[in-house]
Amino acid sequence: MGSRAIRLQGEAVGSPGRSAARVVVVVDQLGDVLAALVDANIGVPLLHVRSRRDLGDLSQVGLVILAAYSTPSWSDVAALATTAPTVVVASPGQATDARRAIGALAFGYLTTSLAPEALRRAIKGALRGQPAYARDALGRWITDQLAVVTPEMRRTVGLTPRQRDVIRLVARGASDKQIGRELGITTATAQKHVTNVLKRLGAPNRAAAVAQVAVVEFWNGARAG
Repeated sequence: MGSRAIRLQGEAVGSPGRSAARVVVVVDQLGDVLAALVDANIGVPLLHVRSRRDLGDLSQVGLVILAAYSTPSWSDVAALATTAPTVVVASPGQATDARRAIGALAFGYLTTSLAPEALRRAIKGALRGQPAYARDALGRWITDQLAVVTPEMRRTVGLTPRQRDVIRLVARGASDKQIGRELGITTATAQKHVTNVLKRLGAPNRAAAVAQVAVVEFWNGARAG
């Protein structure tokens, strides 16, 4: 890697004239992934550590790259991903691991088989907030997620804005009269809205409707987070 690699590894996070948000921390015990990143000439400071135990405060770091030479510890990936955007760079890597990386909330999954230009684009894109995954991997994951959406969930997602307002008030324990007052409609109209929501969801009562919507909103939030 030569003197250039040594210079990059010695770059201090948050050093004068450098934005910490542009620093990439590379967790790499063997150094092969680091060498590939140096060859790709990412154009931002790289801070090399050999293990997760060597990591300090990552709150101001732009990106963490976790080198993987076999099947990664997905619990380690998930733990890192909660503290900083984390991209797994594998050598050699397996296509099926991309889905595992998504499940661990990693910000990307790349391999050292990528051409230097492609690796550079992916890492710089990740620093700009773009997930570093191959399009086919993301497409397969989205297909998998859609397959688990039940008909009940599809009905919930299809609620109108007014129906969502109604079910949120129902969840707060509001009566038909209180719903009408809150939404500026008559009690009879509010009652009709509640009845229509129950029919739309196929729910036998208000409690079941609230529970169904809560599950779907949690499901959506878990994947958005």
